[in-house]
Amino acid sequence: MLKKLFIISIGCCFLTSPAYARNWNLGIKLAYIEPDGSLISGSDNADNIGVNLGYQWPLSLGAIGLEADYTTSFLEGSEDIDGIPINEAFFIDTLGAHATYKTPGYATKLGIYSKFRAGVTYYKVTNTGFLNEEEADFSLGVGVGLKLGQVAIEIDYTTFNDFDMFSFTVLF
Repeated sequence: MLKKLFIISIGCCFLTSPAYARNWNLGIKLAYIEPDGSLISGSDNADNIGVNLGYQWPLSLGAIGLEADYTTSFLEGSEDIDGIPINEAFFIDTLGAHATYKTPGYATKLGIYSKFRAGVTYYKVTNTGFLNEEEADFSLGVGVGLKLGQVAIEIDYTTFNDFDMFSFTVLF
């Protein structure tokens, strides 16, 4: 046990050194998740909140990276069937892992950049009624970001299976 704790401590010191810390980012994400009609017809969308953790490798033409994000519903979506509202709310949790590319504006202290991502998103939809679904699916995303010193703001669109996710993320 002591040996594992020692190895983890050394690793944390290495990763938090100034040379590596600037490549890590941690973010807060707000997401609006819209199901398409094949899963839940005529629904109001779920609003989610979550976190984003990523690592970027700077290049002369932007940055490539890996990121993981998790969101959970803080405002549930509601459903209707054939235009008749039913009193069942649905909640959705998402967990994604993506490879990313950010254009050269990301490498500057102040700049606008584009972001492209591809990976896998696991999602779980639950409600009090008949719908309980969980699945992992290929996901693609595109977005735009604004770098403001050590902080970045991103607006992103990601699609996976029966859902479209629009998100706003603040990265530190």
